[in-house]
Amino acid sequence: GTAAGSGIQAARRRPVTGLTTTSAAPAASAQGLRKRLPAIITAAVIVVAAAIAIPLALTGSSAPHRPGAAGPPAARRSSSALTLITTLIDPNGLQAPDAVAFAPDGRTLTVANPSGYVETWNTSTHQLVTAAQPPASTGVLDPGAFSADDGALATEGLASRDIYLWNIAAGQVTATIRVSDGTTSNADVNAIAFSPDGHAVAVADQKGGTYLYDAATGQNTATIKAPAGSLGADGVTFSPDGRTIATSDGNGDIYLWNAATRALTATIGDAGPGTLDALYSVTF
Repeated sequence: GTAAGSGIQAARRRPVTGLTTTSAAPAASAQGLRKRLPAIITAAVIVVAAAIAIPLALTGSSAPHRPGAAGPPAARRSSSALTLITTLIDPNGLQAPDAVAFAPDGRTLTVANPSGYVETWNTSTHQLVTAAQPPASTGVLDPGAFSADDGALATEGLASRDIYLWNIAAGQVTATIRVSDGTTSNADVNAIAFSPDGHAVAVADQKGGTYLYDAATGQNTATIKAPAGSLGADGVTFSPDGRTIATSDGNGDIYLWNAATRALTATIGDAGPGTLDALYSVTF
């Protein structure tokens, strides 16, 4: 009896290999889970971040569109959002256009081509309205500016450097302006603008002069000389009330002029660090 009891007790004390006691499993499992919990949380965060980042990367935008931002997200995502309305085919078989410009009301599109022709198209009917050429050989024409009422157009002959004023409806040149800076009769023109009433044309040239002309006759009525240190006159425009003329130059400065007296009233300089590049366009 004693021997048998001793054997049983020994058997009870001998560990059984290959088995895990049920009382130790929950503790071990909980301890392992606690050790792995930081890694699990980190992996989950990575997965969520990837789920957000991948669609944004596919759309090409990393932030929602803000009012005033350059272009809606849909337009930036894909060119498939654009719809071709029509193709304007020149019935006269002229060369490919070099420049195009819309009239302010959007009803007329002006096209200039290397042959020196100016074409006007009706944007509603998509029909060619006029195709005309200045009297002189000008080479390429640049559509410079429309009058506010869309009745007149000013173009520059890039070869002759003359400014041609057009009656759009008739497709005829009404006046020719030979821009002179005092040393040459054909200055290098940078910008053209009509006054709001259509009576005056302002022309800015490379040497810094801004010249005012009568839109009906093409006669020079006034000359505005840029301040000392100004680098050319790259842009020109009239204020909506016609009382102020604004010009911009190659230094990144903007000058405001009294349209009646041609006196300089204000200078808007580069407010940022360093020096800005040339301002080629200015508008109110």
